[in-house]
Amino acid sequence: MKTLSAAISSPPGPLSSQVVTDPLATQVLGASLFGAGLLGLLGGGLWGWYVGWWPGGALGLVLGAGLLAGAWLLAQRTYYPLRLTLTAKELQLAPMGRSVSQGVPPETIPLTEIRAYSHWLSQGRVLAQYYLRLELAGGRVLRLADRPGALPDDPPGTVLLEPLVQALAQRLPATAVVRPPFYQSAAARRLAVGAWVAVGVSGWLAVRVSGPAAFAVVLVAGSYLAVYYQRRRAAAR
Repeated sequence: MKTLSAAISSPPGPLSSQVVTDPLATQVLGASLFGAGLLGLLGGGLWGWYVGWWPGGALGLVLGAGLLAGAWLLAQRTYYPLRLTLTAKELQLAPMGRSVSQGVPPETIPLTEIRAYSHWLSQGRVLAQYYLRLELAGGRVLRLADRPGALPDDPPGTVLLEPLVQALAQRLPATAVVRPPFYQSAAARRLAVGAWVAVGVSGWLAVRVSGPAAFAVVLVAGSYLAVYYQRRRAAAR
């Protein structure tokens, strides 16, 4: 697999990268199911330990396990592996792996239909992924993430998503707008302020409402703040 410098120094021509679809609505729903599943397991375990395993504790554990299984199934059915190819005039999306068996059709997107785009690196402790968000004609939004690292099924000449995006920026029409990633936007900053406020009032919720409600608020707000600051640090590098 070619690196960024190798791809940029190579003569103009088609570039291909192995990616997966990353729809935002599915990402939010999957994260919600995962968080709710963990809460269900925790709540069921606490209920079973302090009150009784039947029926409350057992129901909580079953519900939590079911939500976690739902999050896994959602990821399997919506994160499709694709081969993304950039040519002089278009982007081509070809199904790969399980996308073929699930009937995902190939697609061609003329570069003239790309109205705006943004790209960013998500850097975690173990995994780093590059993301591309395309705003297309008609209001459609397409989010793609690379499959990091060299893979056994990489065809010769395959590059990571980042160099392909750099080449895409050079080939797009001048009318295409470059947007900052969401976590660098004003809306993200306002949500971060709201999350800090929610964390601040969680103590009041624990006293006046209930401990589980306060825990849920801290979990959701804390998760957003962790992702917010991690993404902003990655973008600043």
